[in-house]
Amino acid sequence: MFETENGFIASNKQELLDEFGCILGEDFSNYSVLLSQSKNADMKMTSGSVYGSGLISAAKTLGTTVMVGWDYTPLSGNSPDDSVSLIFFNEESKEAMLKQNHAERMAETAEVELPAIWAGAKVHCWIYFSTPNGTLNSASRYISFLQL
Repeated sequence: MFETENGFIASNKQELLDEFGCILGEDFSNYSVLLSQSKNADMKMTSGSVYGSGLISAAKTLGTTVMVGWDYTPLSGNSPDDSVSLIFFNEESKEAMLKQNHAERMAETAEVELPAIWAGAKVHCWIYFSTPNGTLNSASRYISFLQL
């Protein structure tokens, strides 16, 4: 993951975003659009038919640790075993981090340690859910931005 066709770690930010888009099934070929949209809560990282969550939140706890929360109400269209994935985008360094299948829906919270070099940065957060077998996703939801 995040390697060029020659097996090297992608050093170009556009190459990283292209690889990131391949993982999520999205096209991030226009980097300038990604940056301008990240400043709006309208950017969708994933789309799909899996039920998302009504209430979502993110808060910095200690250092570069972030606590993300969501509500779980048993409904048709969701499962307690659905996977929760989190996306973080550092606005200053233009770096993204995907925590894919980081928790299960029934947990209702997840703690994530972001890179120490992100301390003090403005970070945008998104969440999405996937079926246990990973074949279907929900639409991503923008949570908020945090100042680390």
